[in-house]
Amino acid sequence: EAKDNFAKAYKILPNSYLMQINYAQALIEDTPNQQEIKLATELLNKSLVRSQNSFIWLLLSQAYGLSNDMAGANYAAAEYSVRIGNVDTAKKQLKEANKHPSTKQLKLKIDDLNQRLKNIDKTKIKHFVQNNCKQLFFMLE
Repeated sequence: EAKDNFAKAYKILPNSYLMQINYAQALIEDTPNQQEIKLATELLNKSLVRSQNSFIWLLLSQAYGLSNDMAGANYAAAEYSVRIGNVDTAKKQLKEANKHPSTKQLKLKIDDLNQRLKNIDKTKIKHFVQNNCKQLFFMLE
């Protein structure tokens, strides 16, 4: 029933990214067929244009998983993990994504996220060194 109600609401507000997310979630959680999974995936990707909300990435991971796109599912899960601050999990998910066949476009997205994770690691190291040097100089004074 929720699926039908969100379908009606989506027809009224097709450009609302919040409606896209809600309709996609209703589709995913109601034993979807392949056509509904495809629609949910399209809605979630469309909503990412307006918002990079972590919840969208979580739902997108589920939608890709339901369509047996394991590279896409793991990539979306990694994006979710980064956004909630779990970098180590994101790295594992990207490794898993690379084990499965994917499109050129997805490979580029995976590579981009890998680079962002490396930059996060570099920033962490830089802050660690800076903070420890400050503490060392304070102790020497």
